[in-house]
Amino acid sequence: MTDAVQRGRTAPEAIQILWREHANISRVLTCLEDLVSDAAAPLEMDRLRAIFDYMEGFADTLHHPKEEHYLLPALVRRKPDLALLVQKIQEEHDESAAVMTDLRRSFEACRRDPGAAPHFRALAKDYVDFQRRHMMREDQGLLPVALEVLTDADMDALNQAFTRAEDPLIGAEHQGEFQRLFDAIVSDSPP
Repeated sequence: MTDAVQRGRTAPEAIQILWREHANISRVLTCLEDLVSDAAAPLEMDRLRAIFDYMEGFADTLHHPKEEHYLLPALVRRKPDLALLVQKIQEEHDESAAVMTDLRRSFEACRRDPGAAPHFRALAKDYVDFQRRHMMREDQGLLPVALEVLTDADMDALNQAFTRAEDPLIGAEHQGEFQRLFDAIVSDSPP
């Protein structure tokens, strides 16, 4: 597979999809970071809620399952010594969901008591850092290996799974909702 990529051909669609999704998640994380970085600025509650909905709905419900159901098993089949890294990635996916639950609780506490904002801001910054480390581990540790070890047949199977008109995990109608939510988050106007 890497021969084709090294000869200047584009990466397979499945890998491009994961790169695009990571780029979009990164943009949302940057928005979150910007919203919590100035301790003197009021929190934009609606925009923060939209970020949480996106991260839970898209990253945790659509993006991570793509990796867990399709990419990670294919990698371990082709390169069994990746099993520990794959396990770490899966643990981080679980941790991501748990941290988001804590972040939402802290967010709700801020809504009731503005004095809780410093704790929320710190937790949000930790979440951003965690997610960036996680994506770096995937972008630098998994995806390059996928390009090296997965066969054309493996990539064809990933491409089919990732590009179905109606995603088997959530359905096409929800994909449009995620795009609208993403657009609202990264725009200058609140959702």
